[in-house]
Amino acid sequence: MEMTRTRIPCIILDCAFSVILLDDYKSFLDYAKKHGKKTSQEDAVRGYYSTKARSALLKILSDHLTVRWLGLDATKVDNLFIIVHLPEAKHWILAQVDRKESLVTIYDSIRLKHDKYQRHRNALSAHLPRIIYMMNQDAGKIQKFKILDGKDVPRQGPTNDCGVFVVKFVESIIFGRLYLIFHKIK
Repeated sequence: MEMTRTRIPCIILDCAFSVILLDDYKSFLDYAKKHGKKTSQEDAVRGYYSTKARSALLKILSDHLTVRWLGLDATKVDNLFIIVHLPEAKHWILAQVDRKESLVTIYDSIRLKHDKYQRHRNALSAHLPRIIYMMNQDAGKIQKFKILDGKDVPRQGPTNDCGVFVVKFVESIIFGRLYLIFHKIK
């Protein structure tokens, strides 16, 4: 019996994806600095990924975003959950990417100050849309994602349970049992 595939609500990406994304974001910033703002962002992204090494890196990122053995493609899914490790803070957070709304919501069980992970926030808001664009070039213009911090997110005590909180955040959001109040973006 052949299964009919329907659009799934989300794909969960492991922390290896966020590490590769952050490294690639740093490299892209260096490339953009050297090549100036002479071209559109879309042309700059195509130029950046035109080298053999960078196209191989794009393939690695694409493979993370595509769960081929299930026939799933994150460029066609509205919600991505990215597990992010912050080694400097010895902490884990969850980033929920809503592609329809061009929005990244950060779930952080200890509410770190943004300066502790600003590079990660920038990579998620500015560089992830570039990767998705390169995977799906008929998508038009690259649009930066807005970042939203979850407010009233359950907090951990003085423990090392942040990884458990990340798993529970994903589970709760997928099953619709996490009631959060968010800062509104106008």
